[in-house]
This record gives sequence, structure tokens and C-alpha cells, in this order.
Amino acid sequence: MLEGPSRHWFHGVDRILPGTSTLLPEGGRFNLTLRRVTAL
Repeated sequence: MLEGPSRHWFHGVDRILPGTSTLLPEGGRFNLTLRRVTAL
């Protein structure tokens, strides 16, 4: 989980290098967030 001290951990993508993927013809990135929902 990202709470407490773990909130300071790096959890991202530094950079996308041009020409390293053909997934998006005009370049760019996908941002995806996954969350786990638990009962209280």
C-alpha cells in the first residue's frame, strides 16, 4: 500500500524514449492505476 513511509517510494516511469514503441503511432503514454477494494 502507498501509505505511511511507502508514500515516498518511487513508483513511476522516468521517461519514454522516442521511437521505442509502435503502440501509439503519434507517441505518448498510457497511465494505469490499479486499486484493491477491501471490505471494512
